[in-house]
Amino acid sequence: MILKRLTEFADRAGDELGAKKQPPPMYLYSPVRYILDLTLEGNPKGGLIDTADKINKSGIRRFNPHIGRTVAIVPKLFTDTGEYVLGIPRVKSEPDRVADCNAAFKSLVREAAKMISLTEVQAIRNFLEAWNPDRPSFKLPDNYDPGAVIAFQVNGVFPTDLPEVQQWWERYTADQLGLRASKAEEDGTESVADQGAALDCLVCGKHKPVLRRLPSKLKGIPGGQVAGTALISANAEAFLSYGLEASLIAPTCRDCAEKFTYAINTLIGTESSHLRVGNLIYIFWTREPTKFDFFNLLNSPTPEMVGELLKAAFKGRKQESEDEFDNAFYATAFSASGGRAVLRDWIETTVPAVRLNLARYFALQRIMGFQGQLEVFPLRRLGNATVPLRKGRPDEDKLAPQIPQVLMRAALHGDLMPFSLLQAATNRCKAEQGVNAVRAALIKMVILSQKVIKSEKEDFMMQLELDIREPAYLCGRLLAVVEATQRAALPGIKATLTDRYYGAASSAPASVFGPLLRGAQAHLSKLRKTRMPAYLALDARLQDILAGLQNNFPKTLSLTDQGLFALGYYHQKAKDRADAQARKLGLIEDEESATNKETEN
Repeated sequence: MILKRLTEFADRAGDELGAKKQPPPMYLYSPVRYILDLTLEGNPKGGLIDTADKINKSGIRRFNPHIGRTVAIVPKLFTDTGEYVLGIPRVKSEPDRVADCNAAFKSLVREAAKMISLTEVQAIRNFLEAWNPDRPSFKLPDNYDPGAVIAFQVNGVFPTDLPEVQQWWERYTADQLGLRASKAEEDGTESVADQGAALDCLVCGKHKPVLRRLPSKLKGIPGGQVAGTALISANAEAFLSYGLEASLIAPTCRDCAEKFTYAINTLIGTESSHLRVGNLIYIFWTREPTKFDFFNLLNSPTPEMVGELLKAAFKGRKQESEDEFDNAFYATAFSASGGRAVLRDWIETTVPAVRLNLARYFALQRIMGFQGQLEVFPLRRLGNATVPLRKGRPDEDKLAPQIPQVLMRAALHGDLMPFSLLQAATNRCKAEQGVNAVRAALIKMVILSQKVIKSEKEDFMMQLELDIREPAYLCGRLLAVVEATQRAALPGIKATLTDRYYGAASSAPASVFGPLLRGAQAHLSKLRKTRMPAYLALDARLQDILAGLQNNFPKTLSLTDQGLFALGYYHQKAKDRADAQARKLGLIEDEESATNKETEN
């Protein structure tokens, strides 16, 4: 099903994504470092033209003949590395092997020249027949790289662009890959394990010759090999069945293989159609073109973008494209294992359903920041909130693949946020002795998704909720107030009690809040003598929270309670900081003015 949808998309991928159109059969969009321009007689017009620059260090990219190769000597038509084309080895290359590569390249050109009666093809053959790597007919560039790709150009024309050359290469590679029906096949005596045997293609369903190995590889899969990763491959007995091996375990004809490989590589190569999180990459596309911007909502959402999305989804506003009711949406995730691609996820739904699911996803995560601003987060940041830091940045190598998967399924498919995500977030809060906005948002998403606490309020738990009297939530608020009391009494303090006690307070409150409250009383006594307004405000908060707890601290907190503790701590701290910022800007009365008014009354 996935490959079928990708082959359907391949026919319009270039137009829709602004990418190159699907290449001719057995061609690949790849870099060319050097161009060797010849006359019609086959004489070099000059030396090698270096197309590399600061941006395109490997040279210009264009459609070039391609055929898969690993360690075997397999030349490519008219465009190949300098070792194949000129026979000049790199420093670490074996001269005998390079000579064999050059001989194979010349042999391929001779074979093509016999069948293609074009002046441009004959010119390349003439050049190669006269070429001697020991006595080059032109000076090589000072920084010449024999491992870089050289393409022939004859009198300003690339022969590989000519239809006659493309058609010959298609037929030649079909023979090389065994894709022409053999007499044994026609007689019904050929084994299905043989290269080129006819089977039902699992993509198009037609009975035709199938590939033993796919002609091209996927580029850009996180953790994959630089040369690319294979989508279908088996080379160990554990993966084989019915006598089939290599790519025959999932029989695919060449047309379908080239289409779905092109579609995947185009989606990965286009910024707006893929999202990478850790070692996982998601690609997404629709059956018909759409104006809805999935990528920016997932990759770089803003409160304004989210606000428009929520209005359209939940306020009954007319959608921009009501005709997309049946427009299908597809997403799939890949990672890599060695030289193979690993399919991690597959989502198939509709564009309107994704729009509604994204609205729910952002409604769950919205939270007020420390400056009183509304915060929403890219999916990548939510995932990275569960991993430790390395040199001040999230260590994405430690991100478990299932975390971006559950986040993406919640965003696009409307799945519940699992408690495993809550576990990962609360563990990081304890490890780092505190709660930041993105982890608070992640915890909030699980708490509300799983309906740990229910409410009809549209903006429930976006900010401090005074009506929540759950002991765990109150304990979290209490820790934030005790910390604020310490900061007020000891200005400039670098390490607070939270840096030491958050982990214990969030899992076993009864064991630590006794000493913490005794310390808070000492700080309040100091504030009463030096900063009466601050004393009154902090003491009032403490008394309100303690009244809710009735001095009965839970001995231990469950996983969900640890999540509520984290939210209580974050909400109280964010509210206090936002109020302090507002007082500084004169948006609300300062504590001293408010105290004086209360005294007068």
